[in-house]
Amino acid sequence: MPTLVHGYAAHSSNADLVPWSFERRDLRPDDVELDVLFCGVCHSDIHHVRSDWRQETYPIVPGHEMVGTVTRVGPEVARYKVGDTVGVGCLVDSCRHCSSCEHDSNRGRRGQGTKGSNLYRLSENVVNKQE
Repeated sequence: MPTLVHGYAAHSSNADLVPWSFERRDLRPDDVELDVLFCGVCHSDIHHVRSDWRQETYPIVPGHEMVGTVTRVGPEVARYKVGDTVGVGCLVDSCRHCSSCEHDSNRGRRGQGTKGSNLYRLSENVVNKQE
């Protein structure tokens, strides 16, 4: 079942961030869903919002490198449980097998949190504060 989430989005390259609600897809078997408590916004987020590097698809909810509480996990996730406090780095959902991933090039990323996602396929990328 899709989840309604809330964020602050830019709807064009010259627009201010405004409150925005949208639906996220349902969890996949290896997804972790977070209630994002804190999120960094850095220069790269601003460049994306302003479409400085390439033509962007709007709306954009900027932000990455999050801290949050796990609210749901897919059935294949064993490392995290609901209620865990976790941190998410800037690169998530990488395949870990292509040339870019093997050479630590962030061009190999397939997904990240900068579009306002609260669903992450992170079983290897999330840091649990209890560890």
